Parts: sequence; structure tokens; C-alpha cells
Amino acid sequence: MVKYETVVNKVGEMVGEGMEENLIILFNDNAPEMYHEYCLLHTITELKQGIEAGDIFCIDKEEYKITAVGSGANKTIDELGHATIKFDGSPEAENPGTIHVEAKEILLNGENTVLKFIKS
Repeated sequence: MVKYETVVNKVGEMVGEGMEENLIILFNDNAPEMYHEYCLLHTITELKQGIEAGDIFCIDKEEYKITAVGSGANKTIDELGHATIKFDGSPEAENPGTIHVEAKEILLNGENTVLKFIKS
């Protein structure tokens, strides 16, 4: 079951630097301009069910197991299309809006990349 699915409309200029730190930031494309350069901008869609540890985050066909979900992550992705995804395999969320996934290479294909959270 797909819990949330969207398509990247724009890749901010500084996203590559975040990827070097093993993270990406998602934000709705109507986010304040000052955040655009750091984010993968997308059109917000409906969060059909809460994201949980054990679910899968997909970047196109590449799958990453979710290891922890911050206490506010479901609310921010539902209301703002915003989440920080950390590719570090942490079993506990560092911040309320952070979703941690397994530590694997981030395979991002730029604009038109499909991002999904699916039930495991």
C-alpha cells in the first residue's frame, strides 16, 4: 500500500551538499523561497496512512527501509509536504520532523523523480 507519493518538481542548488551529509529535505513547492535551494520541491499530496519504522521509502525504484520516524514527521509531511530524510540507519529519530532510513547510497535522479512511502 502506498502511504504517500509525489514527484520532484525542482532540485535545490544545495541538495548535493545535503546528500554528502546523508540527508535530503522534502518540501512542498510553495515553501518559503529561502528554503528552496536546500530542498527537493514537490507538489504536496495526501498522506493516506501514517509512516512507521519498518515501512519503505522509495526514490524511483530504489528502496530504503525506514528505521525511525520523528514524533512530528507525519504531521509535517501531511500539512507542509516537509520532512528530512536521513540515510543513517538510526533506530531513534534525531528530531521530530526527521525520518531515518537505512544507510545506503542516495540514488537521486533529479527532477521528475518519484518519491514514495509504502507499507512494508
